[in-house]
Amino acid sequence: MNDKLYIKKIIRDDGASFAFDGQEIYLAKDNTLLVRPDPNTTSVEFTEADGGEMVRQRNATYSQTVNGLIIPKETDYWTLTSALSLFFEINHTYKLVYIKKDGTMFATSGAWISTGLQIVPVPHEEYSEWSVGFTLGDVNWTEYSEDGSGQETYANSVTLPLISASLGGEYWDSVGLVADNVGEVWETGNGGVQTVNIASTRKLYPVWVVNGPCVNPKLQNNTTDTYAEFDGTVAAGQTLTVDFAAGTAYLNSALVTRYVFGSVSFVPGDNLVGFNSDGGETESSTIYWNNVIG
Repeated sequence: MNDKLYIKKIIRDDGASFAFDGQEIYLAKDNTLLVRPDPNTTSVEFTEADGGEMVRQRNATYSQTVNGLIIPKETDYWTLTSALSLFFEINHTYKLVYIKKDGTMFATSGAWISTGLQIVPVPHEEYSEWSVGFTLGDVNWTEYSEDGSGQETYANSVTLPLISASLGGEYWDSVGLVADNVGEVWETGNGGVQTVNIASTRKLYPVWVVNGPCVNPKLQNNTTDTYAEFDGTVAAGQTLTVDFAAGTAYLNSALVTRYVFGSVSFVPGDNLVGFNSDGGETESSTIYWNNVIG
């Protein structure tokens, strides 16, 4: 992760985004190519009487200054400065998206403005220099991906067939293994427990999507011994979306978090994951995630 990176865009926690397209609002030359800063671990909130640090009091954070130019062309000067001012508000958190020269994108989340937006005008309003400073408490970087319209998507996904689609009269026993009638454990093929490889440096929580019709869908990771179930019916034309990281669940646009019991996590490496239900025509569900890369 020591490669030089471009800042591609900044995304606010309410979904608003600001892309630096080099048309009228630019990144300054010294800010276009960046190297990830070293975390600052010198901040300690308090110490014990003998001077020793208390557990978890040394916080790893780093700062990122973003600076550039405003050069009006098709848009008037005040419209551009207003757009910057409205976007960089202190009562929000931000996601910083970076891109390498090969097109690979990464993101770091939970940044907050530690130095407010500064816009320094020059005579005749021909251009202005601007800068804003962020502090990031989460030093982890994650994969980042976009669809053709520039909307954020997950970098990884796996479709899981129903466990009960395995051939051979299988069953799900008390420890979450699926076996046929002669005791063979199902781990590959159509149905049964599937092996999902997670190329992450840390444990993560996926997003789980089930399209109806499906009754009481269930998801289990035998490797982490975690399990979740939606207590209800996902009708034909409905989609259940469970975000285990955020702790939310939606049935189409309706919040149904209280009907989801349990949570599922992944660990780096191979995970034995299974999907099942109590009925309905749905034969598979999909899990989505972004790997933590450093």
